[in-house]
Amino acid sequence: MNTAFNDSKFTSKLLDLMEAKGFKVKRGGGLLDDIFNLQKAVVNQNKNIIASASNNSKGAFGEIASDAFLTEKGYAPLHPRKKALTEGWGETGIDGVFKKDGVYYIVEAKYKGTATLSTMADGTKQMSNTWILGNNRLINSVGPSVFQDINAVGYKSLLAEIAPDGSIIYRELNVSASVIGTFTP
Repeated sequence: MNTAFNDSKFTSKLLDLMEAKGFKVKRGGGLLDDIFNLQKAVVNQNKNIIASASNNSKGAFGEIASDAFLTEKGYAPLHPRKKALTEGWGETGIDGVFKKDGVYYIVEAKYKGTATLSTMADGTKQMSNTWILGNNRLINSVGPSVFQDINAVGYKSLLAEIAPDGSIIYRELNVSASVIGTFTP
């Protein structure tokens, strides 16, 4: 992790620069925090050029766009959040875990047209309940306390399909990771 983003003076100067460049900056913490501001900047700066980027960059773009969109809609992110297109290349695991109105959401972001849910060598489909709970994916994303709460109350699984312009369609998935409908955050 780049420790410069933890420095409040650096972050304040970066937000000032973003504001001067015409970005809408929200200050004061809460869900619309400094990471949200950085994510929105990444989406805005790359949405017109991401189609020609590498698959790794498209994957990071999708995760960042989905994070920023859901956060702006009042969903609290509970997972580590990416701030740059170069973060997380080659990582596997859950892309996002959010909570809103007492409901947990597990989100997998895919760049539309180049990525789909995969099937593991053992036949387990990505985003199925078996996959989400296997290999400590969920506990690694949120920690033991939130993991226990999610296990107690349950969760909804969502597939975020991100278009090159940053627009997103969310699909709700069943326990087997099959699409059961469109989800509107």
